[in-house]
Amino acid sequence: MRIVNILVGACLAVTVSLSANIKEGLNRPDIEIWLSEGVGRYGDREFQVRGGSQKNPSPTGAFTVEWKSRKWHSRQYDAAMPYAMFYHKGAALHQGVMRGHSHGCIRLSETDAKFLYYATKEKETRVFVYP
Repeated sequence: MRIVNILVGACLAVTVSLSANIKEGLNRPDIEIWLSEGVGRYGDREFQVRGGSQKNPSPTGAFTVEWKSRKWHSRQYDAAMPYAMFYHKGAALHQGVMRGHSHGCIRLSETDAKFLYYATKEKETRVFVYP
């Protein structure tokens, strides 16, 4: 009977530990962006993206969401950047017009920007941007 109690206790401890890890976001997916294809992915969710131009390219490489702002406004370009997730210097993923090119940021639809904004965590969510 004691072995059964120990096994049940161990199973409960593992369940509690896994629940805590999920709540803390340790199993959070990465954001992956393919600029040349205009596509991004977060876990199983795929979405359209618009990147920078040849003159103002979006930074490529491996990054982390450094900080976020729900209602950021760029003073440099006098442009609204709702649901901004900054990943490299001034470059961010954010809600924007889904036509033309950006000044280096990665634009998302309102629905996708809002989803990613609330699903990601500063200093934890990794961002991979491919050319």
